[in-house]
Amino acid sequence: METAPVTAEAPLPNDGEAIELLKKIAAASEAQSSAAKWRRLSAQAVLVCAAIIALAAIVLCAVLIPRATKTLRGIDAATEELNSVASTLNQVDFVGMSESITELTEQGKDTLNTALGDVEASLDSMQTALDNISKLDVDSQYQSIAVTVDVLSTKEVPIKCTTTGSPAGGKSVLGVELSEESVMLKGNAEALNNITSIDVGPIDISGATDDISTSVDLTGYLPDGVFIVNSSKAKLSIDIKLSLIHI
Repeated sequence: METAPVTAEAPLPNDGEAIELLKKIAAASEAQSSAAKWRRLSAQAVLVCAAIIALAAIVLCAVLIPRATKTLRGIDAATEELNSVASTLNQVDFVGMSESITELTEQGKDTLNTALGDVEASLDSMQTALDNISKLDVDSQYQSIAVTVDVLSTKEVPIKCTTTGSPAGGKSVLGVELSEESVMLKGNAEALNNITSIDVGPIDISGATDDISTSVDLTGYLPDGVFIVNSSKAKLSIDIKLSLIHI
């Protein structure tokens, strides 16, 4: 007769051990939950950083690319200008310019030398003339020089004007107006002493119906050797006013 194997049953934990086991399980579960939470936070932080970096890259591209394009265009334009200037400079004949400048310089030197030669010759001529003048014996040729000086006197004399004849239409002479009442004369004292006034006229007014305006040259009324100091007053204007005779 076979005997059935006897299975040993595991001893059941007591209450203290069960509570301790539950605490360990809770602690492990809490640790796993915390780790999962940190992993989620880390993933979110990585996503946020990636989003920030992507946004920054987009902003930089939006700002920098147009500026870079503008800068490159400016560089291209400047390069074209430099190429144009270089092409223009290549066309300049610097050798010819240098030769022309040299030629002008030589011509200037020749002209200056010629001018200096002319000046030197003129100085030599002047020196020769001065030497000849210094050799003249002026004292022996001219012992004396007579100088005659006429001393002129001045005198102011009045101007008078007379008329002759009678106007027509029952008119008469109302008055005679002169542009100058007197004039300053100059000349030999003896000749001036004989002049007390200058009488112009007589002016013929026969048959006149309106006022008469005329002029005379005072120099024609002066004797020889007598002149008018201010020549601008030599011409005398005369206005003869007529009026009706009231009876």
